[in-house]
Amino acid sequence: MQQVATVQEAVKLCGKQVYVAVDIGGTNARVAVMDAARGASGGVMVVKKTNVMKDMLAFLQDFETELMARGWVTVVGAAVAGPGPRNAAGTQLGPFSNYTAECRVLNMADLPKRLFPAGKTAFMNDLESAAYGIAAVSQDGRFPSMFKKMWGPQDGSKMHLDHGPYLVLAVGTGCGTGLVHLVDGKVTVMPLEFGHTSIVPEKADQALLDSLAASLYKNDKPAEYEDIVAGRGLVRAYMYYRETAKAEASTPALKDAGDVAACAKKGCKIAADAMWVHYKYLIHLASDLAMGFVLGGVVLAGDNVLYNEFFVSQPDVQRRLETHFKSHTMERMGFQSRVDVFRQTQKFSLNIEGAFYKAREAALGGRAKL
Repeated sequence: MQQVATVQEAVKLCGKQVYVAVDIGGTNARVAVMDAARGASGGVMVVKKTNVMKDMLAFLQDFETELMARGWVTVVGAAVAGPGPRNAAGTQLGPFSNYTAECRVLNMADLPKRLFPAGKTAFMNDLESAAYGIAAVSQDGRFPSMFKKMWGPQDGSKMHLDHGPYLVLAVGTGCGTGLVHLVDGKVTVMPLEFGHTSIVPEKADQALLDSLAASLYKNDKPAEYEDIVAGRGLVRAYMYYRETAKAEASTPALKDAGDVAACAKKGCKIAADAMWVHYKYLIHLASDLAMGFVLGGVVLAGDNVLYNEFFVSQPDVQRRLETHFKSHTMERMGFQSRVDVFRQTQKFSLNIEGAFYKAREAALGGRAKL
């Protein structure tokens, strides 16, 4: 996906028929346009920093004005992904928690009409778009170059949805969960919220998770997976281990997950221990859901696993994670051994890929086959 600096540059690269994809994040809005005739090789994207609804809509209006000024361009399908739920009618997205208070909900009726044609535009939440993005790169053969198999029984490095549904775990400021599966041979994504499931900790981690929960909740509520698996959980684990180990004064107090990872990369044992417990509970969640959904595969996606490749790619760490994944009680029946586990290795916009997938689907009027 080529990124350019201005709307004017983006529209110059358009063909006669285009798909439009929008990814609304907490701090940036990305708009991409793809030549319908060229597919994935014909995409171009422009980014605007904003968390104000009226500014984001003005950005979309500017994009429409520049695009339609060419006179002969037609949008044949469009999709918008955002950091909030979609209503049952599919006409509203939000609230967006990071947007300013005056407006946190996007209505389809407020979108520019020619950039987002009626009956050819889809809304979805950000995890849903990421999962469709994974389906998209699997469909066009790019999956093996963007994801690496960590372990699993299937031959090769491709997704095998005919073997069972795939769980997507996208870790960042939260822990997004979603299911990619086949319905009558067609790809469907089910957004989930298992990041908010309460953890039953291992005995060795009980004090850590009790301390974490006490700092977050009242009335003795237990910690959730997201509390330890998201970036903020990595920081909390590091600070807990630093305090309980009575670390030397030279061991810094850290407030950013990236700093903890950097510290681990330099050989800090406390940081490495925090990284381990952070990923252990991500795999713990994956193992539980492997049983719950009788999965065929798991995909670890997002910047967290990408930036921390130095850690998760270590042979010893990978062996320990696989062992932990297969420590589930139902592994005695082989449920965990049948699952392929992948991690993302290349940086690309999953949400934009997923939005293009849904834009093509909207243009065709039905779900796309994998």
